[in-house]
Amino acid sequence: ILGVYSPLGGCLQTCFALTLAQILGREKSVLYLNLEEYAGGEHYFSKEQEQNLGDLLYYSKQETGNLGLRISMMTGQIGNMDYIRPIPVVQDLQAVTAEEWLQLFEQIVEKSIYEVLILDLGDSVNGLFSILEKCDSVHTLSIEEPAAKAKLQQYTENLLRTGHEKILEHTVQKVVRSRNGGTVI
Repeated sequence: ILGVYSPLGGCLQTCFALTLAQILGREKSVLYLNLEEYAGGEHYFSKEQEQNLGDLLYYSKQETGNLGLRISMMTGQIGNMDYIRPIPVVQDLQAVTAEEWLQLFEQIVEKSIYEVLILDLGDSVNGLFSILEKCDSVHTLSIEEPAAKAKLQQYTENLLRTGHEKILEHTVQKVVRSRNGGTVI
């Protein structure tokens, strides 16, 4: 399970997560899940996939049938990776408990074909720190700007103060830079 999370807004987190999924998808089966409050909807994800992550949560709670088969019927594909459409309504995303998320991720890892699960995480996710702790690695993006550095420092201090220093142990920080009119991570 790979988490992608940054306390900063506007640092190309989703682009990074999708690119990471594409690269890993060349050699492994990858499932991408976007748990951001505003995931970009149809800009990234096809309208043809009618069901979304909220539907998958419902099926996982029922614990009937083969969740792996259910997932394969719900996925869309972008290049080398599969995805399930994000939950479209922020309040529905916020209503999901940390325990429900963790149970879903465990079921995906145990009962599906996917070798890698990429979680593109936002601040509206209940139990964010618990989820980040369960990730094998957390990719955190930042930019070279004083306010961004201060926010990242505050996030780090918050993790330490609340007993979540384990997250820092498996965090990989990436700096987003602009070069010749493009973006380099």
